[in-house]
Amino acid sequence: MSGRNTPRAPATTATRKTAAIPSVARSECFVAVPRRIDYPASMSDHPAWNLLLNRPLVAALAALFSSQLFKTLKPIAKGKPPRLGAIADYGGWPSSHTAFIVACATAVGIAEGFGSSLFALAFTVGCILVYDILKMRKVVSLDDHEVDRLLERSSLARAEKPPQFKAHSPKEILGGLLWGCAWALIVCALYSAWGS
Repeated sequence: MSGRNTPRAPATTATRKTAAIPSVARSECFVAVPRRIDYPASMSDHPAWNLLLNRPLVAALAALFSSQLFKTLKPIAKGKPPRLGAIADYGGWPSSHTAFIVACATAVGIAEGFGSSLFALAFTVGCILVYDILKMRKVVSLDDHEVDRLLERSSLARAEKPPQFKAHSPKEILGGLLWGCAWALIVCALYSAWGS
């Protein structure tokens, strides 16, 4: 009897449950290791840095904010306090919207070439915008004045005052055009001097 293999006792229910615990624990306790984040080696490698290296964008923003700032500080030349509300006003010399799009288009021409398709796109969009500034705003302004005149004659008032869109004169449009070209030349010259 000693030479024969003695039959092993069948595993009890408790034994089966105990044997299944390690595999369940391994599947439930699995923790994903986060992927390593590659930080830029320097500030110049950061994606946001590309915005500061975008000449057309910088030229357009510089032309826009400088023209609005000029309108704000212009009363100082006449001995008056600065008109802070002008920083967000429409109208006046120079046209800030004209300066914005012209600076962008001019900087695109300098950076990419005036024969490039990108400059053709910027020039086309600029022409549409300048036309709307000169024509459409004038129509809106005239309609607004006419509505106010009719309401006054009828002793009525607006339920809500709409934003004022003051029309630009050709002189203001020309000023914005020159302002935008000047800022495009200044920005592109500075970037070329810095070698960027």
